[in-house]
Amino acid sequence: MQTWTGTRQKSVGQANLQDIVNWHRGVSTLTQQEGSQLTEVRNALRAGKEIPQVDPALMAKGRSVGFFKDAELAAAQKANREQVMARLRLVPDFGYGKPANNTSPLPLNPNVKVDPKTTSSVALQLAASPVTGKGFEHVGLAGSLIAMREGVSLTAYPDPNPSAGMNIGAGYNLKANAANVNQDLKRAGVPEDRVEDVKAGRASLTPDQAKRLIEVAAPRYETLARRSAEETAPGLWGRMTPQQRAVMVDIAYQVGDPAQFKKAWAALAAGKTQEFSDETRVFYRNKAGEMVEDARARDLRASMLAGIADWDTRINLMGKSLH
Repeated sequence: MQTWTGTRQKSVGQANLQDIVNWHRGVSTLTQQEGSQLTEVRNALRAGKEIPQVDPALMAKGRSVGFFKDAELAAAQKANREQVMARLRLVPDFGYGKPANNTSPLPLNPNVKVDPKTTSSVALQLAASPVTGKGFEHVGLAGSLIAMREGVSLTAYPDPNPSAGMNIGAGYNLKANAANVNQDLKRAGVPEDRVEDVKAGRASLTPDQAKRLIEVAAPRYETLARRSAEETAPGLWGRMTPQQRAVMVDIAYQVGDPAQFKKAWAALAAGKTQEFSDETRVFYRNKAGEMVEDARARDLRASMLAGIADWDTRINLMGKSLH
């Protein structure tokens, strides 16, 4: 088929008459669905209401087929830009600042045998996976953050807290998840006859099973974090970016219950950035018995909030770490 626009164009292959008719119809007429979408845009524009989100290519097609006049299209595009900026202004600020990138790439727990390459691989896979479907990209990002913060150990190991029992994978605590652990491990791909051996440290997870165990557990903590946010300030969760939601899911995973951060949620909803930042600091007891901030976790969360490029850098640093 060749097209003619005043100068000869490059041939793009053979086409029969029906192909040409279909092509012309596709660019010169609107389908019923396309017409309905553009009608919603035009009606909203004329009524002064919020403009529905429509593919820019469809908007351009609407102009080319005469559905929109130039002035209408320009007005719709302007209104859409203003709506986007308004939504951006509603996004809360976590106040974590720029990541320092100078903390240890490996978790400080001496009991865990972290495999840096496995951790990096699992984190990369989770960052690119929505885990539970479209619209839940933050759960995959949270899983990636959890993997990086905890480190991935394929064999069960003692939790730093002697009373907490054993962990496996990315800090998955067997005692805290006692009601779900057997089912979670099976859902992660561990054969039923190996579950007890895995729990006891006599058998190890595969890297894929470790990743899937995070995918199984993370949605529970997402539910906790989302519920806590909405109970404190309805609509707050919807205003947060996927990266911000991921950070709060990770905090829920680390501390067990994000409801203890009600003061932080209230500060976030009120735009009190510094107060929120201070209230979401997580502390642990070091070997000397002193309570100190988990600076590594906070810096990783700052990297997540800084954007995908910074997060990829952190993951790659983990992959290059020496065990």
